[in-house]
Order: sequence, then C-alpha cells, then structure tokens
Amino acid sequence: MVKAHKPEKNYPMRPVVSTINTPPYGTSEYLVKIIQPTLNKNITRLINSRNFVNDAKEWKIDPNEIQVSFDVINLYPSVPINEAIPVIINILNDDLEDLKTRNKLTLIDIHQLIELSLSICYFLYEDKIRILPNSGPIGLSLMVVIAEAFLLNIEKRALDIAFVNSFQPITYKRYVDDSHARFDSKEKQELFLKALNEQNPSIKYTVELENKRKQLNFLDICITNTMNGFYEFQIHHGISKNTTSNQLDQKFVKLPWIPIIGPKLRREFKKQNIRVIFTSAPSLSNILCNNKTKLPPNSNPGVYQLKCSCGNIYIGETKKKIISRSAEHQRACENQKWSSSGATEHSKTCRGNFDWLNPKTLAVVQEYKIRKIRESLEINKAKARCEIGIGEGVLNRDDGDKVKTRTWGPILTKI
Repeated sequence: MVKAHKPEKNYPMRPVVSTINTPPYGTSEYLVKIIQPTLNKNITRLINSRNFVNDAKEWKIDPNEIQVSFDVINLYPSVPINEAIPVIINILNDDLEDLKTRNKLTLIDIHQLIELSLSICYFLYEDKIRILPNSGPIGLSLMVVIAEAFLLNIEKRALDIAFVNSFQPITYKRYVDDSHARFDSKEKQELFLKALNEQNPSIKYTVELENKRKQLNFLDICITNTMNGFYEFQIHHGISKNTTSNQLDQKFVKLPWIPIIGPKLRREFKKQNIRVIFTSAPSLSNILCNNKTKLPPNSNPGVYQLKCSCGNIYIGETKKKIISRSAEHQRACENQKWSSSGATEHSKTCRGNFDWLNPKTLAVVQEYKIRKIRESLEINKAKARCEIGIGEGVLNRDDGDKVKTRTWGPILTKI
C-alpha cells in the first residue's frame, strides 16, 4: 500500500508493506520484546507527548534561547540494514546483563534472527514483485526498533561532537524520528544540524525553527516560550482551533457512536471528568476502497476444495499456499503415489481430471487448530449435503480430526 505522509511536506509517498502472517512476522514481534527494554533506557527517548510535557515542565526556560525540531527525511526506507544490525547488537551488548534476565538467546542468536527477518524486503505492487535493497519495510515491527537504534547511535555521535566543540543543545528529546532541542543561539543549532547530517549519508535531517512568537509545534503540541522561565502547552490541530493544555491530563474513553444513547453516556462521563471520544462506523469509502494490492488467488494457507470433472470434490487443509498444496496433489498423481490423499486415490480409477490450477479457497486460516476444525466442518457439511441430494460426492476418506459426530449435519447444510 502506498501512503501519503506529512501534508506540510507536499505529501511524500511511502510504501507500507503488510507483513501480517509473513514468515518474519512472529519472529519480529518476539525480537521487539527483547530489544525494546534496552532502547527504553535511552534518556533522550520519548514515549509520547505527555512524557515530553512532563519533562519540559521541569526545565528553566531562558527568554533568549531558541527551540527547534529535527525530522528525519524518509526514515524507514533510508535506514541501511547492513549497517544498522551491528549497531543494535552493540547497544544490546552494553546492556548484556539485563538482556540475559529477559531471554535465553545469545547475541549471536539475536543477530542471526534479525538478519533472517530483514535479509530481504520484497512486496507485491501493481502485480509485480519488487525489492527494497538494503532496506526494511514500513509495517514490520522490528523495523521500528532497528530504526530507533540507528538514530540513537547517530545522535550519540553528534552529541559527543557537539559537547567537545561546545555547541551542544541545552536539552534534546526524540520521539521516533522527530526531535525537540533547545539552543543558546541559532549558530549552535546550525552546527548541530550539520553534525547530525554528517554521521551517515543515508540519514538526512531537516529542521523547523520556532516562529516569531516563540512557538513551535512538536508532537501535535504547540509549545510557547512565555519569556517567564517556562513553556506553555496547547494541543495543536493545524488550522483547527486549539484547546487548552488541561486536556493533556484529562482521562478519556473511546466508544462507538449510538444515536440517543451516545449523548446520555457523554453527560454521565462528563460528571466524572472523563471525556468521551465517539468513533463512527466504517464509511462507504472504507468499505469499497482498498489500496492494498491483492494477492493472486489461493496464495494463503487455509481450507480448500479440489473438484474433479466427474463432479466429485475433495476437501483439505494446508499451512502452505493453497495453490502450492494443489500442485503437490498433482505431482503425487504424476508419480503414481495414489495413497497420499483421497484426491489422488480417486484419480487412479476416474477418467475425469482435477483442475489442479484452480483450487477453491473455502477459508483463509493461519492457526493450525482452527484450520483443522474448519476442515472437519467443511467435510461434514459437504457429506451432509451429498446425503440429501443437494451436493457433490465427497472423496475424503474420513470426516477430519476435530468433528467426531454427524449430529451437526442438518445445521451445516443450511450454512
């Protein structure tokens, strides 16, 4: 899917790759749980805007200082994977004792798993398989921590240079690729930006300066230097009306909008100083429009049906692509391995032919146990329909592993 990014930067396009249920998906989730606690120890890291506000309230703000925000251009596709992996391993090595308390993997194991998960980024777009060389996909959770670790390394080197040459920021805080910094002068800010951009040719920073009213928008907050020693904060919504900073600390609850009941709930929650945020049902646009490139038919694991030209059907399940499993049935027939399944056994004596290239996906199911249950239900449904004369003959030699009774047959025929 191609996603438009920040409107204030003329909507640069970003390729977002859906990695759900891909081979590195589970490994990536596990690695994030291992790595993230180490990155959380970084004192420049921000969790969210509330975290920033709480920190900034403790600062003594000079009337003459300036505040700026730094932003990385096109972060995720720009992170050089081959350079970033050793960086994150070094960071984990510095936190080795704590790392050992939360997992049993060695650094070598972690290194190999990261390389395996990010070794190649390929995706389907406009019906063509494309590759991002030396780059990770937006959409893989591991890529977030890899990028964060790489930026941590860059900013650490830049800060070291800045301290040695006396142009260091007064404070420096970062949320993913957006950073807030304070400087004594514009000259120091320019030197620090130069230092950031000199650390790696793939990573480039831009800067946004505070306006003439000493205001800067950062993480959807308008930060104002009051000239009285502290910052003032307002929630920033672009061209819409700003609301007060009190809402940063107000509790809220998210509920679906239900006519008549919604306003009553809002009044009751308001009495408890809880703000209600209502969500709407999917719009017609959400339902009809899907920017994701669709995979070819039968490209997922699940439950499938093969049909012989004689009219009989075979139902099976697979953790592979359904089209790949169908090809295995075909090869078994070609190699005369008749006993491998009910479909191949039928092919030995039937003059008809299976349409191996066009199996029918009955259900896309990733989880093994659910897939086996669905297979059993589909077999029982097909056999029940056959028994009352409204369905094809079923070639399966059993009723599946998970359904041990035919009691459900009459109900299944109605589904």
